[in-house]
Amino acid sequence: MDSNSTTDSNKMTPQILMGAMTIYLALTMTVLDGNIVNVALPSMSRHFGVSRSSIVWVVNSYQLVITMLLLALASLGDLKGYKKMFLFGVGMFTLGSAACAASWSFPILIAARALEGVGAAAIMSVNIAMIRVVYPPKLLSRGLSYNAVIVGGATAIGPTFAGAILSVTSWHWLFVINIPIGLTALWVGMKHLPDWSPAMTGIKPQFDKVSAIESALIFGLFINVIEGFSRHHSPWLIWSQVAIIVITGVFFLRRQFRMQYPLLPVDLFRNKAFSCSIAASTANFMATMLAMVSLPFFLKEDMGYNVLHVGLLISPWPLALIAASVIAGRLASKYNTSLLSAIGMAIAALGLWLLGKATVGGGFTDIAWRMAVCGFGFGLFKTPNNVLMLHSSPMSRTGAAGGIKSTARLFGQCVGTSIVAIIFRMSSVAHSSRDCLMLGVVTALTAMVLSIISIRSKESLA
Repeated sequence: MDSNSTTDSNKMTPQILMGAMTIYLALTMTVLDGNIVNVALPSMSRHFGVSRSSIVWVVNSYQLVITMLLLALASLGDLKGYKKMFLFGVGMFTLGSAACAASWSFPILIAARALEGVGAAAIMSVNIAMIRVVYPPKLLSRGLSYNAVIVGGATAIGPTFAGAILSVTSWHWLFVINIPIGLTALWVGMKHLPDWSPAMTGIKPQFDKVSAIESALIFGLFINVIEGFSRHHSPWLIWSQVAIIVITGVFFLRRQFRMQYPLLPVDLFRNKAFSCSIAASTANFMATMLAMVSLPFFLKEDMGYNVLHVGLLISPWPLALIAASVIAGRLASKYNTSLLSAIGMAIAALGLWLLGKATVGGGFTDIAWRMAVCGFGFGLFKTPNNVLMLHSSPMSRTGAAGGIKSTARLFGQCVGTSIVAIIFRMSSVAHSSRDCLMLGVVTALTAMVLSIISIRSKESLA
């Protein structure tokens, strides 16, 4: 377990509360930013006079930088300390937000979004590690459940929040609001976050620059290839990038197996519970994006609801997810985390299947309860799976474990979104949205099976 935790008490002391507040402030800032900017893309397109395909780079540049840097910054966090990396991320994100708000040209905005991406990557790379350091062992599952609640809540209110701001002022204020949040998180964090790193236990992790460059190249090109398939890029360009990924990947993996503290935690993947939790998390986020990207089309075009009704009908999903996350936080400290994760994904798969079988004319309630089943299942999965991942990795490798967990999330989201685009292009309009939901069922069941596989592992016991 977490015998090396810097907090000995199992009570919510003021120090724990203030440290947790810093983590959740930063998390709220990054999650909101990732959701609200999408709503402002049309406004930004008109402001800068650029095309729809070009304005998408406001989102792409942010996500690409995060994906490329996550593993490298997680490794640096192990070396320099989680507090330093976390506060560096908050500072960079706040600076990037100020630069976005002050951008006078489209290239400057893209560069500023990339700077935000650096900050977000630093925060995400050690977010789970900071929770493990701040919370005592018996309260760890509660801390992770709060983490899920923050993500679910910020995701739920993001579009509505953005719409409210854009209805009274310009898109610049979507970035301005990050500045006071970021400065508050910096001020509180410098005073109350515990300063801990694996080096304090006598371990001396090393930062491998070559592996960092190889990792950035592999993940950056992979995201570009996925985007290329969904956006009809040149086959020659796509397959040349695939060749570079394969060649670089071979050298990268061979290097990781030779390292004592590898950038890609291949040492942790020898643990069945850890491997299953990461694989299940990837499948979970793929299933989530298969549903969330296709649902607006399903509800509007297949079921005949207007835009306002679509937003209202989707809202039971995040609300149920929040409720389930709170429940899961309590259960994860008492019951087998793998079993809880498997039950959660079984419920999620059932919910997606029920949505795919919904018929026109069923009414609001008929859709809303199916959405709630989905949200409850996904919420029940997240916290136990995160607890399993942490309990199956040593304290000294928490940074690396958290980094690969965040990478799995981004990887799953990207693949899920791109698969939706491919299905929409290949399937008939009448069936494409339902096809996405049914593929989401298969993906959710895959996550369930992976969780079941780890049940017998001794590391999966809460």
